[in-house]
Amino acid sequence: MSGPRCDDDDVEAGQKSASLAGIDRTRSAVFAVFGCLAAMMAGYVAWLVGRPHFSYSLLWNGWMPDGFELLVSGLCIARGLVRQAGRAVALALGFGLLSWSLGDTT
Repeated sequence: MSGPRCDDDDVEAGQKSASLAGIDRTRSAVFAVFGCLAAMMAGYVAWLVGRPHFSYSLLWNGWMPDGFELLVSGLCIARGLVRQAGRAVALALGFGLLSWSLGDTT
């Protein structure tokens, strides 16, 4: 009398599919952040082009560029923490951008 059998191949296939699902969610999140960055950039450029004369806006001249810089630095740091290849370059660029962003924000 034998019960249900669980092969090692079945376990590995389940682990691989769970791993791939995690990668797909991460990839979707990264694309969502890139979409947000593209929308911020398009809005900022439209605001610059659409204004006949310069007038300072706290939102468009202050918070939008600061948010953009902070998101980009976060993406670079996240890439350096996740991947082994090119880790030092991504982390150096990410922390450099973060220090620039924090200096620009304050």
